[in-house]
Amino acid sequence: MKHVRGTLFIDYVRLIRSRKDVEWSSFLEREDFAYLTQRIEDHAWYPTTTFSRLGLAILYVVAQGSLDMVRAWGKLQVDAMLRIHPEILAAGDPRESLMRVVVFRRGYFDFDVLVTRELLDNAASFELAYEMNDTAELAACMQTLGALEELVRRAGGQQVRARFSERRWEQDARTVLELTWA
Repeated sequence: MKHVRGTLFIDYVRLIRSRKDVEWSSFLEREDFAYLTQRIEDHAWYPTTTFSRLGLAILYVVAQGSLDMVRAWGKLQVDAMLRIHPEILAAGDPRESLMRVVVFRRGYFDFDVLVTRELLDNAASFELAYEMNDTAELAACMQTLGALEELVRRAGGQQVRARFSERRWEQDARTVLELTWA
């Protein structure tokens, strides 16, 4: 079984806890509800299967299926990431900032979700592999795209462009995220 750190897991749990008006049982499995009532520890490991279901529930209910909202949430998560780890941002150096975030992400999953393919002064390419079902994978990748796009902007990148050149959820062998900036 694969796992995610509590630091990421808690965002999903908090969001679901805040929506007491929603009947979550149509989205979540019985075992998922235990995590909604217990204390989530930052450094503890939690199952990615539950993380995936929580993410899908949020996609359908909160984001109403909007991948643009998921991408925007990824951008907003940069604030939280930098509050906890301000050293990730290398002012004026998008390349270095991306290198740092790759190292940072390794501590939040017990498997490789973000692998560097190429990292240049004005472009980067990553392979993403959350190993979830197609819809959850798409949502997780869109959230990552938003976060990396925003990190490059904050590090001084101009005219930032982000796109998927390969998409596992569209039957490609893998997912490849490409970023360019001036």
